[in-house]
Amino acid sequence: MLMWTFGLFGLSLLMSQTAIDLFASLLVLQVMWLGYRWHQQQSPSVWWNRTGIDWLFLLWIGVVLVGFSLRGFDGDQWYIKMLEFRWIFIFYMMITAVRYLEPKESWVKPFAIAFTICCAWAVVVWFMGFDPLHPNDKLQLTGNGVFRTGGFLFQPIAFAHLYQLPLCLLMGLLLTMWRWKRMGAWWVAVASLAGTLAIFLSFTRGVWLSLTVACLVMTFLMSRRFSLVLACVGVLGFTAAYNYSPTFHERVRFGIDGGDTERVWMWKANFEMFKEHPVFGIGYGENVNALTSYYQKIGAPADVIAASLSHAHNQYLQMLSGTGIVGLVVYLALILYFLVLAFRVWYRIGSREVFHQGLALGLIGAQVAFLVGGVTESNLEHSKMRHALLLVWALTVWLAYQYSVLRERVTHSK
Repeated sequence: MLMWTFGLFGLSLLMSQTAIDLFASLLVLQVMWLGYRWHQQQSPSVWWNRTGIDWLFLLWIGVVLVGFSLRGFDGDQWYIKMLEFRWIFIFYMMITAVRYLEPKESWVKPFAIAFTICCAWAVVVWFMGFDPLHPNDKLQLTGNGVFRTGGFLFQPIAFAHLYQLPLCLLMGLLLTMWRWKRMGAWWVAVASLAGTLAIFLSFTRGVWLSLTVACLVMTFLMSRRFSLVLACVGVLGFTAAYNYSPTFHERVRFGIDGGDTERVWMWKANFEMFKEHPVFGIGYGENVNALTSYYQKIGAPADVIAASLSHAHNQYLQMLSGTGIVGLVVYLALILYFLVLAFRVWYRIGSREVFHQGLALGLIGAQVAFLVGGVTESNLEHSKMRHALLLVWALTVWLAYQYSVLRERVTHSK
């Protein structure tokens, strides 16, 4: 039963926030039931797994509470913001689920097929120019009027930032499976191509960059020579697209020339918040509520003030303005820890463990993509992206236990 729930949770990440919340809740309930049964049977199974940095989660919550206390716990908004941290509990339950199920290579094919279908839908939506699932809403357009696909998620930015994580997992698996000529590599190759095309058609420049960096890191770990060849091919492909694709050219020039003035003003306003509240920030998530007043303070145009009330579109600036330098340091320590843990796992796995090696490589790529993607989007602020990252972290912790990078705490009974 847990395996079906886990699989449906993974599928829901590609399709629906409502489904994510539903299957995440069911996953937690089933893991808690398992923990109760293990306790009743006095089983040695561990249902609360250490990550090696558990105290940092508590420190982060403490920093957020201090930030709210400095504002006098103004209103009841802080209660709602604190409830968002339930994702930490979900994360620990997810680790237990992954360790109990022990993902296998046989899972790769259905995962690749499901991902291909979701990406194919995104491509179909782009060709049709409308989304049948949202008939009353128009697709977003680039500056020169070309459609941007958002797949089942409808929103192009959220779609691209989310889908790059499973795409990195598939690419990591592809690199190792193809190298060792494992069956099923063709399915992974098709899924990787479909994902790359779908993300390209979202015309999300930040993800183009983050996915490129992730691919270069993964291929460098596998083969420096292949990484160099891929980099050369990428430069040639970029040059061709820039010169012969008007839409691609427009998207690149728009970013280079600073054409996204709304985002620039948003960054300026959030940085102003940080300057006034440098240590613990203006309050976790409160930067959005304070944006209008800070727009006025820095002299933003009226049309920007009216249209751009959102998160900072930069995860690091989002943390800096909301939780100050202390919160940003804690956040960076947390996400870099799991990336380093993935690297440690990678170097521990032998070349004959093809599935685990490919998965570890993909986990590194996914986390690199998330880190780089945070420069152009507040990616942790989206619940669907946060849940996807939790799955990446849970798989990292599982492999760390599998290869003794993390070890069980030994207790001695009297």
